[in-house]
Amino acid sequence: MTGIEVFDGKGHFTQRDYQGDSLRTRGQADFSPKGQETGTYTVNPDCTGSMVINLNVPNTPPPRGVIKTVFVISDGGRHLHDVVAEFTPPGFTEPQPTQTSSDAWKVASEKDQ
Repeated sequence: MTGIEVFDGKGHFTQRDYQGDSLRTRGQADFSPKGQETGTYTVNPDCTGSMVINLNVPNTPPPRGVIKTVFVISDGGRHLHDVVAEFTPPGFTEPQPTQTSSDAWKVASEKDQ
């Protein structure tokens, strides 16, 4: 899955996931609705941190679901590697087993900030 994450620099973020096999093969923008994933994050002085992603999935009765991750920032703040520490899917009340990690890269120019 591919997505766009926007961090506000104050501990909050939004995320939109791309729904499809690949951006190269789909040929159309098929992103999740704005506001579907929101959350908070903390960055430590040693460039480690944690995130809580709220899965605001439409048409799903509470509980909505949550993903808790830990991460490391590298490459001068341009690369983020995170590992899911806890995953509670929408509709579940207890965390479920997972072995998920991801990598993200900053693609906007510094002047766009």
